[in-house]
Amino acid sequence: MGLHFTKGFMLWARYVAFLKECGEEYEGVVARCVGLPIAWDEEVKEKMLSEFPRVAKAKCERKTEVLIERRMGLEEKIEALGLEEDKGVLTQEALAAWMEYVAFEKDENPSCAIVVYERAILTGFLCPELWLSYAEYVYRHLKNYELAERILDRGTRNVPWSTQVWVLLLHTNERLADDAHKVTQNFQRGCQLLKQGQIHFSLLVEAYLGWARRQCKTGGGQRSNFSESVDIAVAEAEAPSLVWAETLVRAARIHAEVFGEIEEAQKLFEEHLLRRRGIESFWWIQYAKMLENLEQVDEARSALKRALFVAND
Repeated sequence: MGLHFTKGFMLWARYVAFLKECGEEYEGVVARCVGLPIAWDEEVKEKMLSEFPRVAKAKCERKTEVLIERRMGLEEKIEALGLEEDKGVLTQEALAAWMEYVAFEKDENPSCAIVVYERAILTGFLCPELWLSYAEYVYRHLKNYELAERILDRGTRNVPWSTQVWVLLLHTNERLADDAHKVTQNFQRGCQLLKQGQIHFSLLVEAYLGWARRQCKTGGGQRSNFSESVDIAVAEAEAPSLVWAETLVRAARIHAEVFGEIEEAQKLFEEHLLRRRGIESFWWIQYAKMLENLEQVDEARSALKRALFVAND
């Protein structure tokens, strides 16, 4: 709040008043806050400086003046759009204005960038692009995974239809080494909400299976946990939907190519996928490709021959 360009001065003024009431020294605080590149109410500023002539005589650095001028221009652009905090929806023009402001602050001060993001969220809390941009900045550039997780958790409640927000939340859970129950819970919650909105969530399934695979490979989980994760993902995808079919293909490839369990991979194709969607040649081709990559050439040839008699698309 203290770095809020148009309202930050109110917090600083109240802080100074508090120190004064407590009988504590506050000249240093006054010197610090009046030198910040934020917009001040001149009456409030003059009242504070009247007690400290030495601070009042200090010249504002040219860099600070330039920052104030630049921010003032960005503030005026935002103000001209007449954004309201209770609407939640941003036009492309409004989103572009906020992103321009954020880009400027990213180069100057990451803390100010976060303040601007939070201000933007107040007016655009139903904008998935804004939540994703905010979370990715904190996750990838600041590498503050705890904060990123909190942002994404808020994001999933405001834009539950954004698959990308859910995917990044799972990646953040993994970064923080969250327990399997929490990751699975977030995955299932995301699937349920995306299904309600009839939104394709194959990317979320991919992220979840990828997490499960890495847990096994790095020793963070038991081998049986991957099969449990596959069962959970398959159940969420709901047969015989497209996401269900894609989930089985991904799981089969991981079983075969990562864990060397070719029979388990074939079982997913033969006993599940091809029984329900075997009339579609695409899934037979995926099966044959997997077998060929595993150097099971004869079995791949056999699968394609069988497809000639079964597939009809």
